This record gives sequence, C-alpha cells and structure tokens, in this order.
Amino acid sequence: MPPRRFKEKSVRKIVERRVAKAIEKYEKTRADSNNTGGSGSTNTGGTVAPEVQGCSYKTFMNGKPHSFNGTEGVVGLKRWFEKIEQVFEICKCAEDDKVKFSMCTFEGRALESRALIHL
Repeated sequence: MPPRRFKEKSVRKIVERRVAKAIEKYEKTRADSNNTGGSGSTNTGGTVAPEVQGCSYKTFMNGKPHSFNGTEGVVGLKRWFEKIEQVFEICKCAEDDKVKFSMCTFEGRALESRALIHL
C-alpha cells in the first residue's frame, strides 16, 4: 500500500510546529546561557579550553545532510528532520546557524514554500 499523501496545509502545519519548537528551544538555550555567569566557576587554576562556537557551512555540508524537495510527504519530511538534526549534533552547529544551514538544503518545490514561510 503506497504511503498516504498529505495536503499541503497539513505539511505546512507540521513544519510550522517544528520551527516554533526549534525557536522556543533556541530562546530557552539563549536565555540559560545569558543567566550563567562566571561567579559560580569551579576553575582550579588550570587552563580552560575555549567553548566551541559552532560549525562552518562547509563543515555542515560535509556531514551530507539530505536535501528536501517538498514532495516527499510526511515520512520524507520526518526523515529529513532526523538527518538534519544528526548533522547538527555531529558538527556541533550553533543555534544561530541551524535555520540558515538547513534552508540551504531546500530544492525545487521546497524553495517556493520557503518564500511563504518568510511572509
């Protein structure tokens, strides 16, 4: 039995929820990082390695993220989210770069829908 095709409106709602969830997580992470000052540091005098600031676009693309065309249906969208999230984790991408980098994997119909997201 072929996978059930979803209406564009349903897929758009799923994408909007995922984007809203990602933004909420980003804002929480950002707020948490702003609230953690250096006053509670447990540094014992040794040198501390600098904190990783994220990955470059080249590093992200070397992780071979799946492209997204917008015609794959819900199963394809879910797989795309999973692969993108794996690449983010492996590459240690900064929260600020995740949306930019993932949108660069859009092709075909997804590029047209991307314009609607920004409205």
